[in-house]
Amino acid sequence: VASLIVNDGTVNSNAATVAITATAPAIVAPVVKNATLYCYKPYSSLSTEYMDYSFTLTNNQNYAIGRIYYDLVFTVSTAAIPLIATASFYTDISGGLAVGATRDFNFEPNMFSDFTIKSQPFCHDSARLLSVKIKSATDGGGLVHTF
Repeated sequence: VASLIVNDGTVNSNAATVAITATAPAIVAPVVKNATLYCYKPYSSLSTEYMDYSFTLTNNQNYAIGRIYYDLVFTVSTAAIPLIATASFYTDISGGLAVGATRDFNFEPNMFSDFTIKSQPFCHDSARLLSVKIKSATDGGGLVHTF
């Protein structure tokens, strides 16, 4: 039986059953910064506030991004249960986001969505935090890259 020196330097005499695995580099999602959630009343006569969320995205991939799929997580650290709302969205990026480019995004979620209904009561809380997690992106050819 032949011996085989494994990656860590140990010797395994049963070479037929040894699987050498290379450590793959970590897949890092595009960088998100400045995620914010804010409320406003477009008209003082309205009792309902509108919500917007925004974030800045930098494409650190080696391909242009045509669409992003992401999760929003809204928390309030002073609430009895800090996790207030989550939602999944996607957006097409008009003209794409070139390698190394940065773009600001601003969205208004549906007023009647579960995310908005759960978030609105905490919109002005100073302990609020919006997180944006990029789940996947498509390149110019439509190939999906998962992070």
